Amino acid sequence: MAEATKPRQKLTGTQIGTLVGALAVYACAPTTNIPNVITTELQAVYSSVDPGTLSYFLTITNLLAMAGAFLFGVLAGKYVKFKTITMIAIVLFVVGGAAPLVLPDGTPFIVLVLTRAVLGLALGCFTPMAQSVVVQTFAEPGTRSYWLGIAGICFNLSLAFGSTIAGMLALINWRMAFAFYLIGFIPMILMGIFFKGDPNAASQEKEDKSEKKGRFSEITPRSWILMFTFFAVMLTLGWFTSFGRLALTDIGVDSALFGTIMSVRTVGSILVAAVFGLIYKFAKKFCLGVGAALVALAFALFFWLASSGVLNVPVAYIAAFSMGFGMNMLTCGMAQILSVLNKPAIITFLLGINTLAMNFGSFASSPTSQVFFGIAPDAPQYMIFMVAVVICVALTVVNVIAVMGAKDVAVADEEVGADA
Repeated sequence: MAEATKPRQKLTGTQIGTLVGALAVYACAPTTNIPNVITTELQAVYSSVDPGTLSYFLTITNLLAMAGAFLFGVLAGKYVKFKTITMIAIVLFVVGGAAPLVLPDGTPFIVLVLTRAVLGLALGCFTPMAQSVVVQTFAEPGTRSYWLGIAGICFNLSLAFGSTIAGMLALINWRMAFAFYLIGFIPMILMGIFFKGDPNAASQEKEDKSEKKGRFSEITPRSWILMFTFFAVMLTLGWFTSFGRLALTDIGVDSALFGTIMSVRTVGSILVAAVFGLIYKFAKKFCLGVGAALVALAFALFFWLASSGVLNVPVAYIAAFSMGFGMNMLTCGMAQILSVLNKPAIITFLLGINTLAMNFGSFASSPTSQVFFGIAPDAPQYMIFMVAVVICVALTVVNVIAVMGAKDVAVADEEVGADA
């Protein structure tokens, strides 16, 4: 009864400043692909570098983001102060991201790649850091889910408009695209002023020192299963990023139309972020299964379109919207559900591992697609959509089974206390 009448949580000015800073960090997270807008110019400048080697300028960031996420989860709050590692990550974001802006002409290509590696380390820290602040600021799951949705909006708005802004800057000079990364000064100032180094500001639980350190073994088996399904869904979404345009070309999807399809996908992602608090209120932990099912539906529709040989733009938009909606329901839902299934002491580490799973899933889409087309070299490219349908349907079932009967860690602790 006391829980039902508990007043709305009030935030201090410091908590509000920290929360805004964390949201600004989250908006910086999806900026890996900013240089996509200057690949042609980059090829002209480094004409002696073959296209395969040139691609490392982009992929090295994803690889190092995995390392950054793991290191953040292991080090933050345990071996390095949370504020210290946060500020280091933001500085690396600005330095690594904006470095090509000031490097002289004739800079060796390997130096540019190294700047992207530095950026990747920083970006790997950003998502678990921002999610940790949001999760630990709000003790009540419903309020927490609402703010995770707000964070998702910041993420997707940056994803939608970041490349556009960078492209406009590149019209001045290709190096000017990297001026976009100077936005890192915004979270740097906010977190430097307001962040006191303890993301667990709202949690009133008093934990002994041994519990605060958290243990790897304390991650619940359900959480491992859910993170594996998240990895697998992200892998299939990577297939769409790589083969979506190519697989739909034969039915008349040109670059302009595919751009609008991706925009509709972003709209779906933003919408689910805006209403995630409401979705979680009704779907609870089953929101992950719903998200995987929507991604499966999207791939099924895209497969039907490609295999039919007939372009149906409304169906393509429905599929794209379903994909974006399901994708971000999984992204927001994972942070929310991991935070209620596990003890607060290990949340930072856990969110780092979850971000690692997300990035590794995206990276693994390349070698797994190579394996698929190596096995079936004559298969049309859209066949990989059907493989994604089968995987996502299976993951839907696994997600539903994994959360059935799962209790929030706070509820479980209360029941243990009552039994004692």
